[in-house]
Amino acid sequence: MVLASNLAWATEPYRANLPQGVADGQRYTIVITNETFVGYPAWSPKQDDPPPLSPQKAYKLALAELIRLVNTPDVYQESEITLQRFFDTSSWYYNVVFICPNWELIEPYRTLLEKGEWKKSEMPVVWICVLFDGSIVKNYEFRGTHLDFGTKPKKD
Repeated sequence: MVLASNLAWATEPYRANLPQGVADGQRYTIVITNETFVGYPAWSPKQDDPPPLSPQKAYKLALAELIRLVNTPDVYQESEITLQRFFDTSSWYYNVVFICPNWELIEPYRTLLEKGEWKKSEMPVVWICVLFDGSIVKNYEFRGTHLDFGTKPKKD
């Protein structure tokens, strides 16, 4: 779960930077703004109705994005699926997190470890945000450069 202390707060517009993820050795941050939710269905856990999108569907959509994002998606496994509220609004979304437990055995991590450019304690974690309409948040910043989420990062 993303705690408030992990978010970068801004005033106008609201902007949340989720914790840093890693995809094929490239660090990235997901950027969500209040504009992400324009025309978006409101939902509250206080309602009797379930979220408009099931966790299972959110997982399947996130898995499809993982396959597009990383070169070796088969070595990743799901770690968590959480509902996340955007600040104090009625807008919610899913965070789907994938981890790579044997990351030190695959490239580019093996080479980065050998060169001392990667910490042994730094497991690759891929965060994917799924909105209730089934869309994926595509506002990713790789090393400070904005890239559409479906674009694989370029190799150094």
